[in-house]
Amino acid sequence: MEEQDFPDYLTLPTSLYNRIEKNVADLFVQLNINRYPVDPIAIAMQLGYELMPFSKMNKEAKKMLVSKNVDGISYFDPKRKKYIIYFRPDGTKKRLRFTIGHEIAHIRMEHRGESELARRIADYYSAYLLAPSPWIGYAGCEDFADVAAAFDISDICAMRCFERYARWKKISFKKAYEKTLLDLISQRGVGAN
Repeated sequence: MEEQDFPDYLTLPTSLYNRIEKNVADLFVQLNINRYPVDPIAIAMQLGYELMPFSKMNKEAKKMLVSKNVDGISYFDPKRKKYIIYFRPDGTKKRLRFTIGHEIAHIRMEHRGESELARRIADYYSAYLLAPSPWIGYAGCEDFADVAAAFDISDICAMRCFERYARWKKISFKKAYEKTLLDLISQRGVGAN
């Protein structure tokens, strides 16, 4: 996904936002992720997913993906009994991190095919994985530039995350998974994984 293609704020049912955010929080608990910036490449590896650049694909598949401007694709390989994430390695580090998070989302949310809804879910998931709202508050971010710097994400992704955080901050009731995320981050504090 191109950074400029990051959609305007994604409109999904509230229950779906909650399901996505809880899935991310459960993943953080499962892997004891308690530092930022979050490393989606390490997460994929810890989950047993294999990461491969497009150069490892057959030429026809690679050409088709590149012509469609696809940055990543994931699938379950029944022979190897594992998920494979193919990625375009020629973008920025921030773009690669978002792409890997996006593919993790497709796998964890059990998407069975391509659709606009699946793409929107995976985009929201990846952004939340990289910068969960409770952690943005914990980091003391005052604007999107602070979010971009603290969480090592693109400015456009940081803008969306900060918008989400601003809405979240106005809600006095915090969900159990949000409290769990705060507990995780306060265990170790700020710093690289």
